[in-house]
Amino acid sequence: MNTFGRTCVDLRKQGLTLQEIARKTKRPKTSVYNYIQDIPLPEKTIKKFREENGRHIRMYALARNGISQRGFKKFNFGM
Repeated sequence: MNTFGRTCVDLRKQGLTLQEIARKTKRPKTSVYNYIQDIPLPEKTIKKFREENGRHIRMYALARNGISQRGFKKFNFGM
């Protein structure tokens, strides 16, 4: 394994995602993926994603139920 591959593996073991490693190494995601495909994310990182996604999902669920996080402008059509 070359130095790029070792760098990718080390970063993955630190808990970085595929996209974060690609940005940090300034290489395409496909190149990074070939080295880290068998290394799972740490449980700590997975837990963080679940919390963030839960907040995101709840925000949109509230909006679908008519409780928006932003105000709406009322239009006056001159009637």
